Amino acid sequence: MVACGESVCSEITWQPEKPRIAYSIYKNGFQGIPGVWTMDVLTQEVTRFFADLQIFSQFPLFSPDGSYLSVYSPSLGGIYLKNLRDGSSSVLETSIPQTVIWSPNNGSFLFLRSIQLEGQPVDKIYRFDLSRNEISLAIGSEDDLLNYGTPAWHPDGDLIAIPVRQLGGGLNSQIWLFDTRGNVLQAITEDEVYTHGGLRWRTDGKQLMMIRLSMDSSIQQPEIIVWEMQTGVRTLIAEDAAGAVWLP
Repeated sequence: MVACGESVCSEITWQPEKPRIAYSIYKNGFQGIPGVWTMDVLTQEVTRFFADLQIFSQFPLFSPDGSYLSVYSPSLGGIYLKNLRDGSSSVLETSIPQTVIWSPNNGSFLFLRSIQLEGQPVDKIYRFDLSRNEISLAIGSEDDLLNYGTPAWHPDGDLIAIPVRQLGGGLNSQIWLFDTRGNVLQAITEDEVYTHGGLRWRTDGKQLMMIRLSMDSSIQQPEIIVWEMQTGVRTLIAEDAAGAVWLP
C-alpha cells in the first residue's frame, strides 16, 4: 500500500465506514521527523495531512463516527483537531506527545496535560467537550498529589481505567477504576513491585488488558496481564511482550 523506504510507517488508524487510513511516517526511523499522512485505500491516493512541511505531526486518530481526525503536533503546541465535515480546526495546548482517548459516544475525548506541582511536572487528565468547545479537568483536582497516565474509556462509556502514581510514593503506577464523574470505584492493581500502563478494554468491556513492568531494574521484560471485570481475576497472558491489541 505504502512504500516507506528507510522511514518507518506506524500508528495506522482506519476512518470508520470509509476506505481511508491515517498514519505517521518517521523519516529515517523512529527517531526521525514525524509527519501524518492519509490514504484512500481504493484509489491509492496519498495526501500529507499538513501541506506545510515545517509542521511536524504524529499519533493520528479518527473519532468513533469518523467525523474528526486528531493528531499531536509539537510544531503547533498540542493536539490539532480537524472537523472533516466542515473543515474547521482547533488546537488544544499540551506538551505531552499522545493519542487522545475518544468517548464511545463521540461527544468528547480525554487528553493529558502537564502542570507544575510542588516544583515538579505532574500529568493530569482533561476532557474536551465538542458540543461546548470546552476544556475541563476530568479526574481529581489540579492540586491533588496524583500523577495520571493514559486512560482507557470503557466501551459502555460509564467507566474509565487509569494508571495512577502517588507523588512521593515511589515510581510505580497502579490501575484505578473511576466513574465519569471522577469518583474512584476500586483499585484494579495494588502490586507495588510493578508499574502498570498500556490499557485496552476488550470490545465488550468484560476484560481489561494492561502491561506491567517490574520495578527491579535488573528485570526489563514487560508482561501482558488481563483483568476479568466480573471476578477481579488477573491472568498473565504473555511474558517479554508489549503492544498487544484485541481483535474486533
